[in-house]
Amino acid sequence: MEQNLFQQAKNDLTKKVVYTVAVALILFSLYSFFFANEFFGVIFSSTILTFFLSALIYFKQDYQLTAKIVVFLAFVVNTYQICFVTNVIHLVDVIWYIIFVLYTYFVLGNTWGRLLLTAFIFSLIYLFVFQLKSYSVQLMLFDENMAMFLTVNVVIAGLILNYLISYYLTSIRIIYQELEFKSNQNELLLKEIHHRVKNNFQVISSLLKLQLGDQKKYQNEVSEAINRIARSEEHTSELQSPDHLVCRLLL
Repeated sequence: MEQNLFQQAKNDLTKKVVYTVAVALILFSLYSFFFANEFFGVIFSSTILTFFLSALIYFKQDYQLTAKIVVFLAFVVNTYQICFVTNVIHLVDVIWYIIFVLYTYFVLGNTWGRLLLTAFIFSLIYLFVFQLKSYSVQLMLFDENMAMFLTVNVVIAGLILNYLISYYLTSIRIIYQELEFKSNQNELLLKEIHHRVKNNFQVISSLLKLQLGDQKKYQNEVSEAINRIARSEEHTSELQSPDHLVCRLLL
């Protein structure tokens, strides 16, 4: 049950991330077409790829493959932007990289998350070592259109980052509540079963005691059977203890 809930949360997050990024890239494509032509080619290409991923989700429902393609494209685009595009300030690229690292850890697990995080760290090292000195020139060329483009990009990236973290925490809380509800149901069911077993033992013991008065010949056997039932009742009472129930539920 826990695995199913986690998988459903991962699938929903993949779908929402792809659709949200597609809408954001459409807005960026329109803006760059009119005000920042130097970014239009990269943004428009990313938009086409995102539409392909949206179609893959809508028609094939293959969330795992879609998530892997999303992570690979995020790695290629963000690494290329940080390492090889030298005429812009890469503040927003760093934010987007962090978003996709968190997304990868949540959807694809630790192995993929560590790989993307390692690529992100090496990209930052390359940025600090080889491109940081050129930022003074870039700041001199910083105009109003560039400032507006970066502002919109930062706002959208920040909203997606906030949603990603909130979605993860909400999913964890919902899964915990579902598991707690299921655990309480199992505990009540076990108590009911133990109660019925104890009642059955008492009925059998009463019948044997009635037989004991009529069958003197089998007094020892009947007495032994009654003693066994008494010991079984004690064992059933022990199984009903809270500590034992918790152990059974955890197993």
